[in-house]
Amino acid sequence: MKVATKLLIALFVLVGASADMSLGQRAEISGTVVDATDGGGLPANIILGGTATGAQASAVDGTYRITGIEPGTYSIEFSLIGYITYRVPVTLAAGQTLVLDARLDESVLDVGGEITVVGGVTQKREDFPMPMETVGTQEILTNLSTNSSMILRKKTGVDIQCTGVDRCETVLRGFNNAFSTTAYVLTDYRQSAVPSLGVNIFSITPAQTLDVDRIEVVRGPASALYGAGVDAGVIHFFTKDPFTHPGTTISFSGGERSYFGTEIRHATRVSDRFAFKVTGMYGQASDWELDLNDAADEIFAVQECDPLEDDTTPESEAAACVAAGGARNSDYEKLNANATLAYKLSANTDLIATGGYSKLDATVLSGIGTLQAKGFGYSYGQLRFKTRRPGVDGFFAQAYFNKNDTGDSFVYQTLQNVRDKSLLMNFQSQYDRTFGKHSVVGGVDIQLTRPDTQGDINGRNEDNDNTDEFGVYVQGQVEAHPRVSLTGAVRGDYDSITEDFQISPRAAAAIHFGPRNRPKAHTLRTSFNIAFSAPGTNSNFLDIRAGQLPGTDILVRGMGSAFGHEWRRNPDYSFAPTNLVATSLLPTSLGEDRPQGADLGEIYALVHAGLDAIPDDVLAQQIGGALGVPLDAATTAALVGLLSPANTTVSGFSPGLLGILNPSTGELGFVADLTDIAPLDKTTTTTVELGYTGVFESVGEGLVINLDGYYSKRKNFVGPLLMETPLVVVPTLSANLESALAAGIADNAVLAGTLGLFGVTPSQAAALVVGFAEDDLPSTVGIVEPADNLAGAGSTPELVLSYRNFGEIDYYGLDAGFELQASRALSFFGNASIVSDDYFDAGEVGEEGSSLSVALNAAKLKGRLGGQYNSPSGFYFNIAGRFTDDMPIQSGPYVGLNCRIAPDLPDDCVESYLLMDVGAGYVFRNQLDGLRLDVSVNNVLDNSHREFIGAPKLGRMAMARLTYTIK
Repeated sequence: MKVATKLLIALFVLVGASADMSLGQRAEISGTVVDATDGGGLPANIILGGTATGAQASAVDGTYRITGIEPGTYSIEFSLIGYITYRVPVTLAAGQTLVLDARLDESVLDVGGEITVVGGVTQKREDFPMPMETVGTQEILTNLSTNSSMILRKKTGVDIQCTGVDRCETVLRGFNNAFSTTAYVLTDYRQSAVPSLGVNIFSITPAQTLDVDRIEVVRGPASALYGAGVDAGVIHFFTKDPFTHPGTTISFSGGERSYFGTEIRHATRVSDRFAFKVTGMYGQASDWELDLNDAADEIFAVQECDPLEDDTTPESEAAACVAAGGARNSDYEKLNANATLAYKLSANTDLIATGGYSKLDATVLSGIGTLQAKGFGYSYGQLRFKTRRPGVDGFFAQAYFNKNDTGDSFVYQTLQNVRDKSLLMNFQSQYDRTFGKHSVVGGVDIQLTRPDTQGDINGRNEDNDNTDEFGVYVQGQVEAHPRVSLTGAVRGDYDSITEDFQISPRAAAAIHFGPRNRPKAHTLRTSFNIAFSAPGTNSNFLDIRAGQLPGTDILVRGMGSAFGHEWRRNPDYSFAPTNLVATSLLPTSLGEDRPQGADLGEIYALVHAGLDAIPDDVLAQQIGGALGVPLDAATTAALVGLLSPANTTVSGFSPGLLGILNPSTGELGFVADLTDIAPLDKTTTTTVELGYTGVFESVGEGLVINLDGYYSKRKNFVGPLLMETPLVVVPTLSANLESALAAGIADNAVLAGTLGLFGVTPSQAAALVVGFAEDDLPSTVGIVEPADNLAGAGSTPELVLSYRNFGEIDYYGLDAGFELQASRALSFFGNASIVSDDYFDAGEVGEEGSSLSVALNAAKLKGRLGGQYNSPSGFYFNIAGRFTDDMPIQSGPYVGLNCRIAPDLPDDCVESYLLMDVGAGYVFRNQLDGLRLDVSVNNVLDNSHREFIGAPKLGRMAMARLTYTIK
């Protein structure tokens, strides 16, 4: 028995030793997987071909390790969604330890992966019910631009209209504006818009090229998913995590227009729990200038120089300003600095604090005129908390503030300062829970806007312009079938201005189909969404002097419409074309109420006063010469006396027309009557979408096709700042006055008899007198002012630009695009967007008979096509073409509509343009690892073109950037 026991023990020892020897003869592979562009670690999947053996690299630094590999020859595969799969053959000997690093290149194929919505909750791309695109690090670095929004210029459905070397108005699917507020722009979950004004100024957002990790672009309304007022798409910039992207990077760039820029990013992972980063950026350039040989540019040069007029100087200062090319300062300069502290309370719990400051000096188009940003400062602070139990639930909370200080900024048309030190505060919390393949997320948010314009921008509304907004939302996603996912969401919002509680629902479905090995290769998605957006602070409370009619003392005022505006009417004015009450511009009744037209007696009194002011001897020669009879000074003085209103009665009324001034061209658009401006209401956007995404892996290295059709109905749409007050012009004044004066002379027996001695009839005398004064007769006799902005007797009335809700707008569109990874080195892309209409007249907006209209301020048709070659050696080259169709513009003082409403008149719209962009670069290896050179030439053919009315024409912009990274 003892012998058997000993033998059994020996056998076990022998087997164990053999196993240990066998294991000892197996091989091992380890290494690091990094992004080929920036060297950041990637959580790639590593598979040993022909086996079930594999690993996933660390999300922190990209390291991996595979042990226990049988000796032999294998193909090892490194893959990650969004990157080109890398395969390499390896031969492993018994007991060998192989170090194998991999650098993955980003794929052009924008498919798969996850999208981050509300508070950091991620959702699979194929189950996300809205059209969206992602821009990765490589695309960001290989497309040089002076501001972050220009990186999106090749993306589907993105409307980018640049007004200078750095300033671009960027929206999704149209409805652009000068000083655009339409798109919902985020940086690391924080809304980036300037507080109170709500404008997206990409020049000063903290999304620097060296620090942006990716950009997610979601087209269409998304209130239920992203927050209140998100009815026109989302642009979300995500910056690099200091834990996963440590190191120091610095870049220097330069180019045409005297452009110089530098960026620096430094991030340190102090420990497994604490990391920080700091970023900084500086840029300067000489902006494009107005061309006085261009009629459109000359109009704005005159308007912006006019406030410099000084009649006390021998030479007109305004004329000298125009001759010098206009008043605009072409010097552009910006500065940005940011810092982030990140602390891991546990493996799945993060606390992140971020803050930053930006400053801008540049010329900026706005709804009230051309602004000179001078020391325009913007600062923010943000604290984020996130914890998650993987596969179970998560909690997110954040608080942030945005604050701006406009410094010494002013409006060129008035030289008025626009001080603004407004503050926006936001508080959010969110909880999400996963139930197997189903999930639900809900949250609340509070946003407090505290405008502080010191009377410059909000004027008389300064003490009642605070806005408080409260929201609550819930979203659920259900996997009804392995190939069918359903999403339902609802959001409720209340604001202190309209004092209404609005519900924004959303329902969507994604249906997948494909072969067994790729069951989600094709996706059909459909959605129904109702989104509400409240008017912004400017739309509600603006009250600012926005300009002045050249050569007059008539001011132009921009006014918000939180409380609406009414036109005064007088039933006693039934003899006029309408019963509207106008405010007189005539010196004898300045600021007083008048009907729509001119009293001929008042006009004649002005004419006679001018006649009486001419010396008798001079007038005798003029009248005698005209009549062909000799007259002396005494006789002339007697005739002038007999013609006085006290002796010759002139009566009657000359009816006037209502002309809405186009500030861009000086032309008048005539209307029959006016419609009151109701207090602004929330805009309701109802959208139905149907989309398709197909992934064809057998075409090259992969082909992705996207098609998205949509139909939208906007009710109570808040239009741009438009001219509302009409001028009262009297086109028949001269003829009416001549007839009335002839009758008055005929009724004055003494005067008629005296004239008869010279063979002159009353009609001839009237024609003579009116002829002398015709050049001085007022063509404009009044302005129809809203009741809440009356000039008062003795004061000059103002023209008013304002906002209003439009009845209803219906439109539909199609976005189509493809991305082809033809080979590991060669890729192509193309997309096109078309919308049903770019200009909605009074009938189309449900305001028949009025002068109301809305322009899309974007092209009906636009397309992009291009490709890129990436050599394994580190060299790349790309080329792309961008076509934008012609478009009408209607935004504040910037108006060009003739191409749609008056094609027989000179075209004042933005003309269509085709631009070609090229880029090239080299990523150095070995001894110079970390160094890269990028060169880009936007508009390489130097096509001089204008992208927005009021902006100068733009030309070629060539730039080069040298970047060095130290890990």
